[in-house]
Amino acid sequence: MLPVTNSILLIASEFPPNVGGIGNHAFNLAKALQIEGFEVTVVADIINVDEKELAAFSAKQSFKINWIIRQSLVYKTYLQRIRTSVRLAGKNNIVICSGKFSLWSAV
Repeated sequence: MLPVTNSILLIASEFPPNVGGIGNHAFNLAKALQIEGFEVTVVADIINVDEKELAAFSAKQSFKINWIIRQSLVYKTYLQRIRTSVRLAGKNNIVICSGKFSLWSAV
């Protein structure tokens, strides 16, 4: 399957509803790119947010979010992030990384 024209995968180490500056940056970047006509897909880590709050937040967004739930064995979180990022990278024209953990996925 060929990538969709003007599609962007944004890999973020933080993202709302978690609190953090880099998360706010990634969220606003995703919204701005979509306003500019890009189809945006996000891969983002999430920590200590219950499923109900996460579902409510996701439902309000106009872009797809693939949540990586932080696990007690952190290496499992890293592996899940890498697998998800690699799978989705081939379906997008551009990959943008936001935050230090997402850079590990892109290398």
